[in-house]
Amino acid sequence: MKRCVVTGATKGIGAAICGSLAGEYDVVGLARRRPAHWEGDFLECDLGTRTGIEAAADGLRAMGDIWGLINNAGIGAADPIGEISFDTLQDVFTINVFAPAILTSAAVDRMSTGGRIINICSSAMLGKPERTAYGSSKAAVASMTRTWALELAERGITVNAISPGPIETELFRSRNPKGSPGEQAALAASPLRRIGLPTQIAAAIRLLVGDDGDYTTGQIIGIDGGISAGSASLL
Repeated sequence: MKRCVVTGATKGIGAAICGSLAGEYDVVGLARRRPAHWEGDFLECDLGTRTGIEAAADGLRAMGDIWGLINNAGIGAADPIGEISFDTLQDVFTINVFAPAILTSAAVDRMSTGGRIINICSSAMLGKPERTAYGSSKAAVASMTRTWALELAERGITVNAISPGPIETELFRSRNPKGSPGEQAALAASPLRRIGLPTQIAAAIRLLVGDDGDYTTGQIIGIDGGISAGSASLL
């Protein structure tokens, strides 16, 4: 059974990804704490610190062959430009950019017969008020995705990214309760006028991880209710 590592595996999109891949793949979860119900291998690492990232990378190098790495773990921040701090930028970029870069570097050493790298971006990378740190970190992930796709193509390793719009997760609802101005803004931004589901992101990742994903690489795939198309139409 092919091994797939999922970061941020215990909540929201990460949990949906693990559920979608379980059974067909040997899913290894990675997060700060292993859930009591988790079956199978799990790496407890804090990707918000250099020590934690390096420990996670060492854990990947100690595994057998790795087929897939899904860089899902991430954090957000909402600060107007006049209030951006060094600490905020460092915290966001550590988890959203440094961690996937270092973990991917470790994982490709364990990919002997092709493989799949899938990153999680965000529609916020197209530009959104008060998302300097978060949006720019996800734009960096998109750039890394294309770069790695070019570097690894000769080895048969595909590299793609999913760019979600607003998704029905605990984190989204903690900031945007039903009926709140935040929810209304998210709905208004989407041509489909609805919030996406974690399972819809997981379904796309399952396709990219599988055999039918072997001719797709270097792509940033928007699963965002049409937000990215709407942004382009304003240009």
